[in-house]
Amino acid sequence: MPDLGGGPDGAVHQRRSSRCPPVLSIQRRSGQRRRVLSSETPGWGHRSFYDGNRCVVALHGELDMADVADLHGLLADALSHASSVVLDLSAVAFIDSTVINTLIKTHQAASAAGSHFAVANATRQVHRVLAMTGVLPTLSAAGHTAD
Repeated sequence: MPDLGGGPDGAVHQRRSSRCPPVLSIQRRSGQRRRVLSSETPGWGHRSFYDGNRCVVALHGELDMADVADLHGLLADALSHASSVVLDLSAVAFIDSTVINTLIKTHQAASAAGSHFAVANATRQVHRVLAMTGVLPTLSAAGHTAD
């Protein structure tokens, strides 16, 4: 991951899951501050990296209908603090149709607000599901990767 800083107001923002509070680590690296927010919930977790108006949200684990409310809150919060959000799916083993619906709704909300939302680096299984459902071209954008 690149060395990324805080949100537009200098802070790292995150919707707290009711299941497990996020953990913030601030590290010094080459004279710059790196802000990373992470959270673990049963079955999945995330790390959010901010760089000006860009946010990379890296998910890991398995997500299903029990997780969509927390995922929606996480993505809505990221879009409220960054005009471009890239969802890194390189460590996601499984998503179901409710998660796909949340990704589509997030993309639509971002577009309506003049922001950008895309998925990147999907694992083979997740890529296959997104391609089979026909949403991969909409959710992925050329030139947008998580790194």
